[in-house]
Amino acid sequence: MTCPPRSNSVCTRVLRVCAAIAFLFLGIPQVAHADQGALKFFKNYFVTGDVVVAGVGLRGQGGTLDPVTGQKMATGSISISVDPSTDILAAFLYWQTMESTATTSISARGYFNNELILGKQIAPVNASACWSSGGGGGTTQGASFLKSYRANVLHLLPQQVVDGKPTGRRLANGSFPIKLADSGNGGSQSPSSGNQANLVQGASLVVVYRDPDMPLRAIVIYDGGRTLNQDVPSFSQTMKGYFQASAAGARATLTHIVADGDTNFGEALTVEGSSGEAPTVATNPFGGALGFSWDVKTYSVPLLANATEELAPIKTTVQATSSSVDCLSWTALIAGVDVKDSDYDGLLDRWESETGLTDPDGLELPDIKAMGANPNVQDIFVEIGYMTTPTAPNGSLLSTGGYTTTLGAVPPHTHLPSRAVLEAAAQVFHNAKLAGPRRFNVSGPINLHFDVGNRYPRPAGVTDATCASASTWTPPCAIIPGSLAKGGEAIDETAITSPSFPTFKGLVSWKTKFNALRDQPLSGGSTEKDCEANPNCVRRFDENRMGIFKYALIGHVLGVPSLSNPQIPRSTSGVADGGDGGGDLAVTLGLWDGATGTEFAQVSTLVHELGHTLGLRHGGAAATAANPSPNCKPNYQSVMNYFFQVRGFLITPATPTTAVRLTVNGVPQGPVLDFSRQVLNPLFEKNLTETAITDAASNPMLHPTRWYAPATNFFAEHIGMSPATRYCDGTPAPETMVRIDGTTTGAIDWNFSGTFGDLTTKTQDVNFNGTNSGTTADGELLTGFNDFAGMDLRQTASRRNMNGLSLELEFEDTGVFDWGVFDWGTTAAFGAGTADNVGDWGVFDWGVFDWGVFDWGTAEGVLDWGGPLTDDTRGDIDFLNAKSHGNVPTDLFATPTKNSIILEWKPPTAGTPSTYKVWRAAGEAAMSPANLPLEIATIQMGTNTPLTYTDTTAKPNSVYWYFVTAFVDGKQSGPSNIIQVSIKP
Repeated sequence: MTCPPRSNSVCTRVLRVCAAIAFLFLGIPQVAHADQGALKFFKNYFVTGDVVVAGVGLRGQGGTLDPVTGQKMATGSISISVDPSTDILAAFLYWQTMESTATTSISARGYFNNELILGKQIAPVNASACWSSGGGGGTTQGASFLKSYRANVLHLLPQQVVDGKPTGRRLANGSFPIKLADSGNGGSQSPSSGNQANLVQGASLVVVYRDPDMPLRAIVIYDGGRTLNQDVPSFSQTMKGYFQASAAGARATLTHIVADGDTNFGEALTVEGSSGEAPTVATNPFGGALGFSWDVKTYSVPLLANATEELAPIKTTVQATSSSVDCLSWTALIAGVDVKDSDYDGLLDRWESETGLTDPDGLELPDIKAMGANPNVQDIFVEIGYMTTPTAPNGSLLSTGGYTTTLGAVPPHTHLPSRAVLEAAAQVFHNAKLAGPRRFNVSGPINLHFDVGNRYPRPAGVTDATCASASTWTPPCAIIPGSLAKGGEAIDETAITSPSFPTFKGLVSWKTKFNALRDQPLSGGSTEKDCEANPNCVRRFDENRMGIFKYALIGHVLGVPSLSNPQIPRSTSGVADGGDGGGDLAVTLGLWDGATGTEFAQVSTLVHELGHTLGLRHGGAAATAANPSPNCKPNYQSVMNYFFQVRGFLITPATPTTAVRLTVNGVPQGPVLDFSRQVLNPLFEKNLTETAITDAASNPMLHPTRWYAPATNFFAEHIGMSPATRYCDGTPAPETMVRIDGTTTGAIDWNFSGTFGDLTTKTQDVNFNGTNSGTTADGELLTGFNDFAGMDLRQTASRRNMNGLSLELEFEDTGVFDWGVFDWGTTAAFGAGTADNVGDWGVFDWGVFDWGVFDWGTAEGVLDWGGPLTDDTRGDIDFLNAKSHGNVPTDLFATPTKNSIILEWKPPTAGTPSTYKVWRAAGEAAMSPANLPLEIATIQMGTNTPLTYTDTTAKPNSVYWYFVTAFVDGKQSGPSNIIQVSIKP
């Protein structure tokens, strides 16, 4: 392991820590395990994908000296083939040794893909390996000690690179060199005992991958160390953890990783599943097929459709068939089973319909049936944790608190989402409805369930029966009753610090600090390591919820530096497991309005980040060479699009009832919110026409859209609109364009001239990503996308881990040190080969460095994020970007009286206006260069200034057109929604 070029002293300190731990590691005896009779449950993954296992025999190949320790090393390579288009979630290297002592030895240390690894010893300390003379009828008194090791190697797999840029995917496709400690000699079937001081038997690479187009599958891993020998001539293992096989034909397999097989000695293997189904049988299956003494064998498991693990546990038995026993030592067994999830929500039918289920360790699963789950209705469960300044036990703010940052004083506040925010988010998902083609079988409604502890009791009249029916469901049903809830814990943000930003509190690095807070022990231990050793430990987010609940941290600030001042974090709105989706998300609006963001920004960002965990990107679809799918497309009307995340959709008479409006204390607030519900026809930036955007069936778009027009257009100059200072993705931009908020669903005035059909050029960068070129003669392709047709609810269990570790890897499996203690925050780019201050190591993991999360969408090509990483371009939309285009007021409406017209409006959803201007044009004809609006009022904002104006100059029997603009942080906005009003006598 080496530090990347230009890395700072942090990486150097890491190397010193690793060296020290490696030195200490050699002499620490291992604690004995009580049960030596079987392998132990390690993990069960629920992924739309599968597992691939490959290996190599290494016994007696020691020869090359390790330059650090001087130890002889066996060398070999593992050839494996995993489709490079898939997403690797976990990669483990297993190896097994025969040793002369029970104490930990140098054999825990090795190299994978030419990088140092330190394995975790997983076999019982006094487990016996095969005896010195190999198989046969002799005594086992001369048996060596069996050692099995497991190491995370996901971060050591090569990164996929396209056009010179990493995609974030890891590759397990090719040959990977292995070097492990081995004393040499002993490579024959019956080596002398003197040569068996330390023999490595072999190594296997286990890769768990995700492919959204595959069925949901349980991958169950049992590992450790167990030997079949002369004294114990049979081996039997029962495996649970798959819960229930699918109804569409139970595709099930079982893989053995086993050492010491010899074709000269016989054994019989059986693999059993459903009762009455003929078992899989093999005779003398282990003969060192991968090189002397090492085998990886996979067998079909006979499981009936809908088989449950209680009635059909996966069981394998190996029995010696003669008095001369083929001594065999197991390191791991890995089962793969297609599981039953009738409604394609990633939650197994049994989880949604039964109570009292336990995992293979006996830990009871959360009772989501009692929480409202239904195996025939798509459900999403989200546990909420939130930051706050010092709070009372019920989450209310104390009168004291607050702190100071370089940006000024921060008032006491809480990031606990209000009931209104949670209910509005739930309504967006509940309104899902799709009858047509859908890739991942999302049909709606989707029931969102929030665990916020006992913060919000159910209102009177809202019962389980009410919430069980789609016809009677109401938004309060989304909040799990306090009697069943375990979430909603407050986190004192004043105690969360980072050396990278010493003057800021409440900073969350993704995913190091995020995971540390999510998994923080609340009782039974003070560190994650304590929790691993204590089965009674209680974490903030229960480990048995990992495959069932998403975890949402509503935090203060995301630990991404602003390169204009690296000592100040960027005001990023949030982040989530992206790409094909996952289980973790953060909403971080602490540098937005009021240190919390407006409630609309809260709900829109929460829905946006949840969308990322469902596989949605900023352009809807994943980018491809043919369809780069950039951000800010006018024809992709979704909260996932930066155009609409913070701004929502302006309300018109045509606004569909399925769109959701935030309602606080019975009063509607701001614009509406929605996912995309239609695939609008493509746009080409070199062949624009000023006609309406429609779908393939000629249906108009559901909402007014947004786009960018030249700042020199007559209308923008007339009302003084400020040019955008940033591209759509937030990178600095020339002040040549203005962002236009359309007010109708009809024809698009692309150049915003006030008239139609006057385009002098059909070329325009309407999504303002710095290019209008593309792979076609018509320029950059902008495609529509239907979110409900493309979202995948099955990815919760495929959450991302931190720092390139395998999915849901525990502390002691890192093999190096406690990542939570060494919280790099935003100062190190370990192993990334890039400059300092790039961010958390997780930035270069697929969970973060990904089109789905960091969808730059600013330059041509599949992987062109719109600029080098030195640009301030990391994270979801930030406050600076949200305000850089001029944010318009919303909800302008009028009340005519006999002698006047009373106008009222709502403020922008981000930023605090200092001034509003009221504009009016008169006449039946709409506003145009021939009927220009005039400014009729300027309203300077002060404390409690009402957002209203009464036009007393309006005359009866006259028609008027009105709109309002806002001045926010030096930016003059474009028009609000335009309304037509008249006074009738």
